[in-house]
Amino acid sequence: MGVSAVEGAIGLPNLMGALLQATMQQSLELAAQQAAINLTLQTQGASIEGLGELIDIYA
Repeated sequence: MGVSAVEGAIGLPNLMGALLQATMQQSLELAAQQAAINLTLQTQGASIEGLGELIDIYA
């Protein structure tokens, strides 16, 4: 077995680890974005509900 084959065999787990890390990082970023969107939607929903209460009070 040549040196390049050994280096390739050693590099493969490193490549897989890098791909896994990149995938996990992307998943975390997507989860954070989704959480931010959900929080924004909940906040807007609360604002709309609050607006309805104001309208009820003035009606």
